[in-house]
Formats: sequence, structure tokens, C-alpha cells
Amino acid sequence: MTEQERKDIAYLDTGVYENPWRENLFETLPEERKTAEVCRFAVKKSAFNIEFVPEAMKTPELCSAAAGHRGETLKFVPEDLKTPKMCRAAVESNSYALHYVPERLKTPGLCLAAVRRNGLALEAVPGKLRTPEICRAALKAVQSGDYELLRHIPHPDICLEGLKKFGLSPAKNFEVFAALDPEVMTEELALYGVGMDAACLSLVPKELRTEAVCLRAVGGDGILLHEVPEELRTERVCEAAVSSNYLALEYVPEHLKTDRLCGMALERDSLAIRFFKPEQLTPEVCNRALARTDDLRVLRYIPSRRYT
Repeated sequence: MTEQERKDIAYLDTGVYENPWRENLFETLPEERKTAEVCRFAVKKSAFNIEFVPEAMKTPELCSAAAGHRGETLKFVPEDLKTPKMCRAAVESNSYALHYVPERLKTPGLCLAAVRRNGLALEAVPGKLRTPEICRAALKAVQSGDYELLRHIPHPDICLEGLKKFGLSPAKNFEVFAALDPEVMTEELALYGVGMDAACLSLVPKELRTEAVCLRAVGGDGILLHEVPEELRTERVCEAAVSSNYLALEYVPEHLKTDRLCGMALERDSLAIRFFKPEQLTPEVCNRALARTDDLRVLRYIPSRRYT
């Protein structure tokens, strides 16, 4: 070891590493003084220093030492130095390292090991390797708040398992359902989703908005009738919507705005008369509306000659 190397190592030994608010002393060292001896010390001091090792000095041994200690440093290892053994050690250290494993080295076994440690590593698993076994292992490994995992699962049945796991908070159900890949969506998933939160109907692809799905959605909140395809706004669907929320009357086709349906809406709220057809605003209907509320806004929608 040269005198300069001793000085540089002593200098590096005073540094504080892995702290973004502190200057990295190894990074500031001139390139010509980053000898093999100095680089070995720097990486031993902190695996993250492998980032600042000159490419010519990155040996298999040095890179293995860094990746084995802090798996995420595999990012700074040259591609031609990455071996199955090194990648396995990196993933065992930190499953996120799977993001930096070359595609050619991503085996089913390595991917399974990664997601078992951290289910979110599924994002780094190639599509062809996202088998039911690996996806279920990932789902089992994550916490209840890690619903973003759903967008990386290509199996509808496992997505349904995920909805049941993540859909425990009404305030988050829409976000949970939104994490699904639309290409994986099925009618079964759609039915479950609108049952979690009726507003999820807006996330269901048009071709999957069946009568059953729409009925469940408008039964949860009738205002979602505006998301129901025109051809599915049947008497049955419209009645379910109005029974849930009188505001749905605005989206009922004119030919289905019967006196009976309008009467149902009026029972729920007198302001429903704003959606009545002009010929339905009879004195009897207007008086019923006035009698049911103290809300003077009702007067805006009643022709002056119709109330007493």
C-alpha cells in the first residue's frame, strides 16, 4: 500500500456514508486516486460507494461484496459482471434488486424468492413469469395498503382475491379497484367492484357494463345511472336507480319517466319535480311536493298557476 493510499483511506474513514445530507468523501476523491486498495476500503465502508468506483476497477469480487450486502447496489454493477450467484445474493439482501437483474437471469425460482420477501417486487417479474403461484405469493406477502400490486397481476381470479384483501376501507375502495388492469377485468370483478363502491362503475369497460353490473351499481347510488349505457337504461334499472337516489331521475329516458316512477322520486325528495315533464306538473303533484318540504327552492320548479 502506498503512502497516498494510506492517506486516502484514513480520509475516507472519517466520512459518514448513506446519509444524503452529508457529502460522500469517496465521490469527491480524484479518479486517479481510486486505486483497487482504496476502492475495496470504500465499498467495505459502504456498499453504496460501488456507484463511484471507476468502471475499470469494478471487479466481480468487489461488485459481489457490494450487492451481497446491499442488494439495491446491483444497479451500479456492469451488466457483463452480473452472475446468477450475484443476483441471487442481491435479491436475498433486498428483493427490490430484482429490478436490476438482467432479463436473461430472471428465473421462476429467483422471482418467487423475491416476491416472497416483498410482494411489490412482482413489478419486476417478466410477464411470462407472472404465474398464479408467483402472483399469489406476492399477494400474500404485501400489506393491506399495497393495492398497487393489483395492476401487475394478470389473473382475474387472483385479482378478485386481491380486492377482497385490500377492499377493507370504504374510503379507499375506489382507488383499490382503479389499480386493476382494465385488460384483466371480467364481469365478476366488475360486480364485486361496484359492490365495494358504486362509483367503480365509471372504471368498468363499456363492454362489461352488463345489466347485472349496472343494477348493482345504481342500487348503491342511483346517480350512477348516467354511467349506464343508454340501451341498458331499462325500466328495471331506472327504478332501482331512482329508489336509491332521486337525482337519478335526470338520467331516465323520457319515455320511462312515468307518473309512477316520478311519484317514487317525489316520495324521496320534493326537489325531484325539477326533472318532471311539463305535463306531469299537475296541481295535485305540485301540492304534494309543497306539502312534503319546507325547502322553498321547490317553488322554482312549480308553475305559479299550479299551486294553491
